Formats: sequence, structure tokens, C-alpha cells
Amino acid sequence: MADYELDTLDINEIGREANRLNKEQTATNDNYVRMPEKDGFVLIRILPKLKGKPFFHAVRIHRLGEYPNAKTIFCTRELIKTPKGEFWKASSPDRECPICREYNAMWEKSKKMPPSQAKVIQEQARSIKPVERYYYNAIVRSQLNGKTNQIENNVGPKIFSCGKTLHNIICVSIYGNETTGKRKLGDVASPVNGRDFKVVKVVRGANGYPNYDQSFFEDPSPLGTKEQINNWLSSYQDLESIPVYLTIQQIEEAIHSFLSGDEPVAQVAAEAPKKAVSKNAAPKVEEGLLDDVEGLIDSDIEAQLGNIGFGKR
Repeated sequence: MADYELDTLDINEIGREANRLNKEQTATNDNYVRMPEKDGFVLIRILPKLKGKPFFHAVRIHRLGEYPNAKTIFCTRELIKTPKGEFWKASSPDRECPICREYNAMWEKSKKMPPSQAKVIQEQARSIKPVERYYYNAIVRSQLNGKTNQIENNVGPKIFSCGKTLHNIICVSIYGNETTGKRKLGDVASPVNGRDFKVVKVVRGANGYPNYDQSFFEDPSPLGTKEQINNWLSSYQDLESIPVYLTIQQIEEAIHSFLSGDEPVAQVAAEAPKKAVSKNAAPKVEEGLLDDVEGLIDSDIEAQLGNIGFGKR
């Protein structure tokens, strides 16, 4: 491990992230951790934070359309730290997200309408609301290779893509929560005494909505051997390169087409050029839509392939 400098995980910073989350909450790709198709679990290990690299990368997405044919577009707002806390904001006025602007305008419009009409506008607003996604570097402790039908161990590094439910479990597990009595586990990504994370999926309801709130960290254990750790550290996924953004004009065209009932959203996504990736970089797609967040259901990987909005910033 001498060739790689690990960074100390700022527990207080994770605590601030946990507090932010708690206040807000009242085909396959080999680079991603795959969830079970139905009820089940996957055992992963979140990898340590490297010096100068993020422990996780946060984005927001908008999905235009109905499952399973919704088009996913990355929101241009970023999670920005301010003296008053962390908020999703545009880095500059010319980077303001057109979909967020439309979403907010719908809610303001609904406040001035009779309840029956307001409900229609509010439902339309909910259909385009931003949904948070989080990316971590992780290894999968055990998985079935679909091509060889053999069990593989310690596979990765892979991208663990999750919604706010699982991200909140991770943050609160690290930092603890006195109100709910959640014990502080500390640095769960430590190579020496970190913890494997059992991601538990339970399908609920007639529509088969996935739920992950039973997921938990196991007892402390070493990450792996020195040779394994060196190999994983040398092959980290570039989390910050995952989202590739449509231009503001393309996003405006997409939301206009969606709200007017036209179908050019797919055409906008297809026409936007794809960006080449480095050997260790993640593909420029948002595939890990695996979590339910505030009533909006993120579909499984297979159903989302080919329905992603591509583009350059």
C-alpha cells in the first residue's frame, strides 16, 4: 500500500451529510454493482477514501416519462457547501437547470389554483422532480458470473450506485444518530477494521417497488491482503466522471418536448455526442437506478439501459 496514500475520513463531514439527509427526509454493465432482480442481498465493501479523491460523488437526475421507458437526464445543480450548510445549487446562473426551474414554477402556479386543478399540476411536477444519486467505489464480496456460471469473490472495484435511502444508511452508520439510538460505527471503509455492507433488497407492493431500508453493516473485518488492496487502489473508478451533461439548450428542448407530449427526448439524447472514457473511468451512463426515493421508483439496471440522456457539459 506504500504507493497509495489513503486519506482520513472526516467523520464530522459525514455527520453533516447525515444531518442534511435527515432534514430532507420526513443489460448489464460490469462496472456497476448489480442488485438482485427480486428479494435478496449483495455483500459489498466500500473502499477507502484516496487522497485528493471524493469518498462518494453526489448527483441529481430527472426522469422524463413512465417506467420502464423513462429518459434519465442529469440535473445541472451541484451539491455546494455554504456557511449555512450544503445545498443543491447551480454553480453559475448560466448553469441553472431548466427542469428544476420548470418544477419550481409548477409548484408556484399550483398555489394560485383551486385544489382540484392544483392537484393535476402538482402531480405533473412530481413526475419531473430531481432524485438524488450517489456513487461509491466498492468491491463485491461474492457474485455469480453469468458467462461462466462460477462464483467469483472480491470483484472490483465497481461503482456502487444508490439513492438517498442507502446513502443515508451509510452516513448515519458512520456518524451515528443519538435521537434514534443508532450506534456510531466510525470509518466503515477502513482497510484494517472496516465493515462489509449487506445491501438488502425487498420487493413490496403490487407494483414490485424495491425497498432497501433493511440494509446494514456487518462486524469489523480486514479489507483484504496487501496485494489485493494495492490492486483495488490502482483501479479506482473515476466517480466524478460518471455524469455527462446535456447542454442547457438540449435540456430545455427535452423538458419542452416532454411537457408538450412530443417524443423527441430520445432523439435529443441520441444526438448528443458520447465522450471517450479512460480505461479506469466509469461509462458515461446512469445505470444504477436501484433505490426508491420519496415515493419515486428508480428501476433496475436492465430496464434503464439505452434510456440515458448523454451529452457534454
